Amino acid sequence: MHEQIEVLKAIYSRRNEIVYDDVSQIITYNAFDDNLQCIGFSTRVYMNNAIIVESNILANDELKQLRENACLKTTLYDLFTALKSLYDELMMKRTKEIVPLEESSSSILMKIDHMRSPNIYMKHLRQWTNELNITGRVLVIPHTIFILVEGNNDNLKKFIIKLKTETVDIDNRGRPCKERLLTQIVEINIHPAKFSNFEKIEFNNRNELESYLRKSDYAELLNYIKN
Repeated sequence: MHEQIEVLKAIYSRRNEIVYDDVSQIITYNAFDDNLQCIGFSTRVYMNNAIIVESNILANDELKQLRENACLKTTLYDLFTALKSLYDELMMKRTKEIVPLEESSSSILMKIDHMRSPNIYMKHLRQWTNELNITGRVLVIPHTIFILVEGNNDNLKKFIIKLKTETVDIDNRGRPCKERLLTQIVEINIHPAKFSNFEKIEFNNRNELESYLRKSDYAELLNYIKN
C-alpha cells in the first residue's frame, strides 16, 4: 500500500494533493481547480473502499453526478482521473467556455541520482516520450542529472508513472531496475513548448547549463538548479 501511495504522490505532486493517514488508512485526493485557484473537490477512500466526495464549488446537482461516478473499479489513479475529468466537464458546461489544450501544458523539472547504463536509460525515456508526445531534455553536468519534460499534463503524469513503476536502468548486478531516486523539483505552465524533440545534452559545468536554459527560454528554472 505504501508503494502505491508514493506513486500517487509522485503523480499528484502539489502540496496536500494526496494525503494519507497512517492511523485510519484513509487516502484523500484534493483535486485542484487551476482556473479558480482552489480545491475543486475532495475524495476520501476508506479501507473498505467506501468513497466520500465533497465540494464547496459544485452545486448540489453537480456534486450528485460526481458522487454517482465515485466507484473504485480498478486503481485509485483511474478513480481520481475519472472524477477529475468529470469535474472539468461540469465546470466547462457551467461557464460555456472551452479551454484550449495548450493551456493544460506544463514543464516538469526532475532530478535523478545516476544512470548506471545511460544507453538503456535513454532508450526507455525516448520510447516513453515518443508514445506520450512529450518533448524535453536530459541535462547532465558532473555529479548531477536533470530531466526536463514538457507536454500535456495528463501525459506528463503518465510519464512519471512509467518512470516510477517500470524498469528503466540496471543495478550493480546487471539486473533491470526501476528509478527509486527521482526527485520532482518544480512544475511550470508553458505555451508553447520550447523544444521539438527529446534528447540528452552534457555540459562541462553548471554555468554552461545555465546559459543553455537562458537561450532555451527557461530562465525561470535557474533558481531550481542551484546546489
